[in-house]
Amino acid sequence: MVTLTITKPHGVTTLSVYDPEKACSYDLPPIPEMVDGLPMFSQIIEVGSDLMVIGGFDPVSWRVLDSVFIYNFKSMSWHRGADMPGQQRLLFGCSSDSEKMVLVTGGHNDDKNVALRSVLLYDVEKDKWIVLPNMVMERYECKCILTEGNFHVIDGYTTCTRGHHFQQSAELFDFATSQWCIKDNFFPYIM
Repeated sequence: MVTLTITKPHGVTTLSVYDPEKACSYDLPPIPEMVDGLPMFSQIIEVGSDLMVIGGFDPVSWRVLDSVFIYNFKSMSWHRGADMPGQQRLLFGCSSDSEKMVLVTGGHNDDKNVALRSVLLYDVEKDKWIVLPNMVMERYECKCILTEGNFHVIDGYTTCTRGHHFQQSAELFDFATSQWCIKDNFFPYIM
């Protein structure tokens, strides 16, 4: 098991890893293309022996990024993955099957005025994005989890509720039918 922390020595955001089995921590090298630090509001997720940094803001230019940076713990090096396709997005949900797939859901456009329903699936081994059917509802600042072999997208804001009222529902993606379905009152189910 590895624990990840984000630190900001000398004003630059970096990643540190703690390995409880060895009782030691170490800093990961900076992402070669991001010498000024990690992208702000990026999603960081573990997939197999890789750690992925997806999207966010460039910490200097504040440009919205569609980039994917992958740190491999075996080779102890960074490499660039395929950029996220479609429109740029921020504050999206992200989850992994812990083996080779990453789900990116919703978020909002780079103008921050429209919540998204779009969904992407990234195959780490093939370095390829797959566009999945849109969710039933638009959602940003949503959370994603994988349970019982299905991805669930939980909560989030819509364009109309912008920061005022979370959706108290979840959506489940059924890989067999390639469809999303709403799960109302999902919070009592997971609490």
